[in-house]
Amino acid sequence: MYLGNLISSRGTRLQGIVCCHVVNACWLKLQWVCSLCCSIIKQGKCTRGSGPCLSAVGIFRANASAIVEDGTAEARVYCKDKQVADLLALGSVKWERLQQHIEPQGEVYFQYQGRTGHELVSESLFPLFILNPKCGTSF
Repeated sequence: MYLGNLISSRGTRLQGIVCCHVVNACWLKLQWVCSLCCSIIKQGKCTRGSGPCLSAVGIFRANASAIVEDGTAEARVYCKDKQVADLLALGSVKWERLQQHIEPQGEVYFQYQGRTGHELVSESLFPLFILNPKCGTSF
């Protein structure tokens, strides 16, 4: 199936697998959240502001948006959890290391600002660029 086919059938809900190239990442959010209240977990503690939470168990959540193309069309895709690791082309060991690096601060966010040559990369995301040199203005 091609992106062009999916886009041209606007009235119909089609689902399929498309082999495509990632043009660039629009944004990326990686965070550890509390298993009970979904507040951010920082340094092993829930940061809920409305009183103490009984849980210190964190769940890793990843969300991303990217522009992809397959030669027939471009589309914005949204990925979550393991799909983000696949989008970033990170194997399980590097994905685990990235999660461990984010755990102390609880969350990181990256937003692509365009091809100005002056993109800012959060210091906390710097290891991502070391783990995967393909990351940057184009994946």
